[in-house]
Amino acid sequence: MRTFRQRSHLLFFRGAIRYAAFRGDLLARLIVRTGDQNPYPIYEQVRARGPVARTSLGPVYLSASHGFVSQALRSPELSVVDSEPPATGPLRPVQDSFLMRNRPDHPRLRRLVTPWFTAKALQQRREALSGIAHQRLDELAGQKSFDVVQDYFVPVAVRVICELTGLPLKDWRRLAALGDILPLSTTNRIPSERQERLLQTRLIDLDAYQDETVRSGTAPEGSLVAALTDRATDPNALNRNDLIATLGVLLIAGFETSVGLMGHLTTRFVEHPDLRRAALGDREVFLGTLEETLRFEPPVQFTVRRIDQECEVDGVRLKSGREVMLLLAGASRDPEVFPDPAEFRPDRPNSKAHLAFSGGEHYCIGANLARLESEVSVQALFERHPELRRAGRPRWQPSQNIRAFRSIPVSP
Repeated sequence: MRTFRQRSHLLFFRGAIRYAAFRGDLLARLIVRTGDQNPYPIYEQVRARGPVARTSLGPVYLSASHGFVSQALRSPELSVVDSEPPATGPLRPVQDSFLMRNRPDHPRLRRLVTPWFTAKALQQRREALSGIAHQRLDELAGQKSFDVVQDYFVPVAVRVICELTGLPLKDWRRLAALGDILPLSTTNRIPSERQERLLQTRLIDLDAYQDETVRSGTAPEGSLVAALTDRATDPNALNRNDLIATLGVLLIAGFETSVGLMGHLTTRFVEHPDLRRAALGDREVFLGTLEETLRFEPPVQFTVRRIDQECEVDGVRLKSGREVMLLLAGASRDPEVFPDPAEFRPDRPNSKAHLAFSGGEHYCIGANLARLESEVSVQALFERHPELRRAGRPRWQPSQNIRAFRSIPVSP
């Protein structure tokens, strides 16, 4: 429980942020918005102020400019905002993983898992991934309606991660329940006490599960889990914290963002039957629609970089010690790069110039998996249910950074 002083401070900060939002501060408006509110008008206002905009909330820049964001992601003078792991309690699978580490730790840890996520390695798993999708559809057969996110995409995505990493497939339900971790830990809003308790419960369960998995030594030979566990026998190569955080981020970030992409793609096909038929009949149309979906509605909305030394990015002089919020989703709708960006065009020739998977050395390691998994899972869904339609109102994830549907009721 929070102390009276902590609760008072939080109430003060909440009030200050809401007042700043009322006065028009763009960062404050992004913080106070709920997950179901459309963020793109705010991104447009940020971009209208030039390559970067400023905020009254602190030494932070904002950018929704494709040119600036793209250069910033690759600038050696900017780094991710890392933090020390907690002295007590469970590790956090995003903040304590290689995603939030800089050189030399980031490339060292990333190299350990990269071989399992190359396009070539994943294509060799296409048949297995397709089998997972069809098996789940078999399990759902005969139902008059189901939630395509919670009943189909989440189970498929978790089973796929188990298949790729060597985690026990029988544990998929326990792992699926941990999906709350990503939206709860990536929100800009000050969490409620209930959200804090839920997050801590999930983190403790994840930490315990990974400890059990590593100690059991039952991971298949040649699997990612087995390879990491072997490396962890030498603490100079991989210590316990790095092992647990790496497994955690692959599990949590590895399925939640893919589920977001699959949900957006499915919604597009349900709402536009002509596009659905064209995409299912022509793989090039399907892949074009997938890339345009990533541009138009990416699951990850922004990332943050720290300015380590004064530098110039896209003609803008940045002061050392500040941070810059790079609005990936806003940059992917920059009209200087994407004409009529608010229009969804599956045949857009440069859709792949989107920044949905970030860029530079922190480019999303799961990008190839998200693309392949979405292609296989969504195709299987509509092959089995070509007339799929909505059976209720979709609900959004309660996060400002993960823009994805939490629930989409459908009827075959």
